[in-house]
Amino acid sequence: MVNILDLDPEEIPGMLRNGDLKLAVIGCGVMGLPLACLYADAGAQVYGVDVNIKHIENLKRGVCTHPEPGLNTLLKRVLRANRFQPTTDLQNAVEDSDIIMIVVSASVDPHGLPDYTSLRRVSEDLGLILRKGHLVIQSSTTGPGVTEEIVKGMLESLSGLKAEEDFGFSYSPLRGSGGSLLRDLVHYPRIVGSVGPKSLEATKAVLSVVVKGGIVPVRDIKTAETVKLFENYYRFATLVLSQELAMLCEKINVDYMEVLEACRTQPHCHLLRPSVGIGGHLPKDMHLLQASAEDVKCGLRMLKTAMKVNERLLRHDLSLVTKALRRLGKRLRRSKILILGLSFKPDVKDVRNSYSFMLADSLLKKGARVIVYDPYFTTREIRDMGFEASANMDRVIREVDCVVIATPHSRFRSLSISDFKRPDSKPVAVVDFGRVLDGSEAEKMGMIYVGVGAGGVG
Repeated sequence: MVNILDLDPEEIPGMLRNGDLKLAVIGCGVMGLPLACLYADAGAQVYGVDVNIKHIENLKRGVCTHPEPGLNTLLKRVLRANRFQPTTDLQNAVEDSDIIMIVVSASVDPHGLPDYTSLRRVSEDLGLILRKGHLVIQSSTTGPGVTEEIVKGMLESLSGLKAEEDFGFSYSPLRGSGGSLLRDLVHYPRIVGSVGPKSLEATKAVLSVVVKGGIVPVRDIKTAETVKLFENYYRFATLVLSQELAMLCEKINVDYMEVLEACRTQPHCHLLRPSVGIGGHLPKDMHLLQASAEDVKCGLRMLKTAMKVNERLLRHDLSLVTKALRRLGKRLRRSKILILGLSFKPDVKDVRNSYSFMLADSLLKKGARVIVYDPYFTTREIRDMGFEASANMDRVIREVDCVVIATPHSRFRSLSISDFKRPDSKPVAVVDFGRVLDGSEAEKMGMIYVGVGAGGVG
């Protein structure tokens, strides 16, 4: 087998593209699968390793459960070309590969503390089969210091090998957003931190096969981990700030969307659209950052405040629905409510930490009759999550007391106000968390309109 650290870095991209070097991607989830398929599409021989047997069987048949635009087509193409091999056999994949990429998500426990169990397990298994000459690139989001302490530490102790001397070791976090991952993984610059110069040069060469947006080396692995968490914190804080200011606009009778449009004429203002709440991976990543800060007795008070504001948004979401129903002359209990969208963000199939999901669940528990429609989920999938489902949005939207636009998928942004009119001419309440409708026009046409940040609208 090849010792990748002995190679001229300029030779590595060509060897990877023509199959002389093989790649194993451990973790075929939201980020890992697109990454593996992109390398296979570039000509590499790639193993996609995952512990989920059903998921791997689906991938072998060309079935992708994540409806990422373009991914299903890409998956089928690399399978037909025999360049992508989904497997649960970690040992065989690693033994037959020269490069190992780890894309295993961390989680947090019910108390908000980091849980790196999956990453520890992968590191233990990998340490027992690691050989001299491997290059390991860790890409899971972790707190500063965790990659070296857990992953590198276990690999060295269990293999008896030394990073940079016997095997290459780097950290390079993945950057991308659901709905545009195939583009983002190629065109966003990639951060790289390594244990030494040989690992760094080899990693840069490997990444260059797919990454076209440039590679940004930083001093060490801990710095690279910090970059990933800081950029996620900036995004999270901006989202929370925008959400809080939208709530203020509701109180002072000002339309946040008008304010936002005017604010954006100043190039240094980066306020964002309001929503039902900030979900997905960002809240989890904030717990990872907060735990790392507390380990060194640095409280990050602004982060704590932002996390608390986000946690309290569900109460605000419920108040807007209650307000709309009250204006309609109805109580929450026994009201018939249609929830449009369950995903945590538009145009993806993902309910991780989704406030749309939490709102639907809370309304159900408070005695409302909740019906859910989401074009990215089948009615069976929605029912399996505990909700009544509708396969016909156009019909049910005219039969309910209240429509909650929770996740503004493209399908919902194309709705017109006339789509909400009931055949019996009774008024309907609309709670617009995506701000997809013109509230003033909706009120003129007899609807009850309540929108996040919509002070002065209606």
